[in-house]
Amino acid sequence: MKFFLPAVLSALCGLLVSLPTASWAEAPHGPTSATQPVHASVLTKLPAATVGRRYERLISATGGTPPYTHTLTSGNLAPFGLSLSPEGVVSGTPTQAGRILFTVSVRDVNGVSEADQTHRLRVRWAPRP
Repeated sequence: MKFFLPAVLSALCGLLVSLPTASWAEAPHGPTSATQPVHASVLTKLPAATVGRRYERLISATGGTPPYTHTLTSGNLAPFGLSLSPEGVVSGTPTQAGRILFTVSVRDVNGVSEADQTHRLRVRWAPRP
């Protein structure tokens, strides 16, 4: 009996070590692919705009599944002559100087992942000649 028990334990340990392991992708009820959430910076200072000069800047995001949809959720660009496209482009020709604080919601193509970005934009007067 002394030699039987070690042989059985050794055989069992070898069996346990050699059993295949399943990953989440192989599990019948686990996720089949990992989707990263949309990431957006909390506060982004955009380059300054100048009254009377065309302005165009892309607000970017990462993660999720592109393309992304951008929506203005707070603040107002219109009084300054600017707008935000669904593709995330802030554009227009500024009509007045000032500072704008606005928040953009970014959603991925599946509508599964969403993030908010708060932006600062300074619109300045054109330098005098």
